[in-house]
Amino acid sequence: MIGHGIGEASTFDPNYAIQQFGNVLAQKKAEQAKKDQDLINQASKLNPEAIRDADRQDYINKYNDWKQSQMNANQLPTNSRQRLDQLANAQQKYNALNNFIYESKKEAANEHGVSNMLLQNPHMFSDEAHGQIIKSMQSPMSHSDFIPGNDYNRLERYVDHGKVDDALDKADDEYKKNTLHWSNPVQGQGRDKQGNKTGVVVWNEKQGDPADQLAYYKHIYDVSDNVKASIDKRYANIVGSNPQETAMLRIRQNALDRGALSVDANGQLQSEIKDKTKPEFKPNYAPDKFYEHQLWKLEHADGGQVAQPEAMKNITYAGGNRDFNMKNFVGVSLPSKNFGGAPAVDLATGQRVKALQPSDDYSVVAVGDAPIYNSDRNGAGNVVPSAFEQKAPGTYTHKRMVLVQQKPQFEGDTEHHYLVDYNDFPKNVANQKDVRTALSGLNKTPVYGQHSGSIKYNVDGQIYDIPSDKVNQFLKAKPKAKRLDQ
Repeated sequence: MIGHGIGEASTFDPNYAIQQFGNVLAQKKAEQAKKDQDLINQASKLNPEAIRDADRQDYINKYNDWKQSQMNANQLPTNSRQRLDQLANAQQKYNALNNFIYESKKEAANEHGVSNMLLQNPHMFSDEAHGQIIKSMQSPMSHSDFIPGNDYNRLERYVDHGKVDDALDKADDEYKKNTLHWSNPVQGQGRDKQGNKTGVVVWNEKQGDPADQLAYYKHIYDVSDNVKASIDKRYANIVGSNPQETAMLRIRQNALDRGALSVDANGQLQSEIKDKTKPEFKPNYAPDKFYEHQLWKLEHADGGQVAQPEAMKNITYAGGNRDFNMKNFVGVSLPSKNFGGAPAVDLATGQRVKALQPSDDYSVVAVGDAPIYNSDRNGAGNVVPSAFEQKAPGTYTHKRMVLVQQKPQFEGDTEHHYLVDYNDFPKNVANQKDVRTALSGLNKTPVYGQHSGSIKYNVDGQIYDIPSDKVNQFLKAKPKAKRLDQ
């Protein structure tokens, strides 16, 4: 033996091999731990808390796909081409995951904003928009029902501004025709001569009132989403101190632009809705006959059909869920009457409303005697359903009422029906020839349950003999009175 570990005399040291193997294992373990920690650090940088609820499943799928790609890459040999390709693929998925989180959070904010806009300005959205937004919010971004924020213009209500202005101009024509009234004959200044006759030139005029017109336009604006959206879009730069003032300022500007209103030299609004009859020469030798002729035409309406009252007509209301019996019913057809300001019973509910809105879209459907509650206990002024007529004698009185229909003027508007007290029939409407002719038969018929003489009532055992024209006043003072002849 020349020397220990030299040449053929060398020996194998098992402890050294074991140590080397242990070092390799420790190194691989350390490398794996670092890879695991890098994966944990990378995952912790993701922040999905504020993403849309509808996107959470897509997020989980994308997260698991990235994580598995990263783990697969970590299992490949270090510095190998295959591992580098897999790491690049995993990084792309990680970047896409981060972008997905960003987009989902952005769309969540967009949805919050558009929902608030829909609540505050529903007229600016199409009729289908509410359902589309709900469906979009419940759908992941990958679904066809999802609407991204940059595509919200598809939710807007499409309005043809030209058609809206045409409809408003048509409303102006109806306003002039049915709301405005001719003045007394206007006489020209000075003396006029025609041939060998001297006399005066006379004509009639009518002109709108700016304040009345603006109230009329505001009513149309309130009931028609198309009109409201059109005006709000075109005059969005006009803003008042509150929503009501903003609406009126925009409506005013639209009326000025359409030429329905103008501003005079003093800055005052004046109506451009006006009309004038053709001037007519009236000779001096018989001037009074002109006015007598006009009066005679008003007092002696001719032509037309006189409707005769039926015994009773059953009228449904409240969407067809209730009905009441109208006595002395007369069906008539008198379109384009203005009942603005008249107290009424809204047949959507059967309950009293303080006053109807000004509009030229009312038409008279019928006139008759309807049962109306007397006291506040039952709802004074409300109509009595037929089911309670026999059960509640003495709690109501038949009143002569006008059945009025308000037709929708614009597409999408709702039709309404009202009962207007015959005594509150606007005089300008009641005096029109077609109205007087149609109702002449009914006017000769007493209100159901009333007579030309007197009516007896019992109040706590005491009998009162009340003239028929004092009955309403008596019942207000003695609401518990019971009629004896019923």
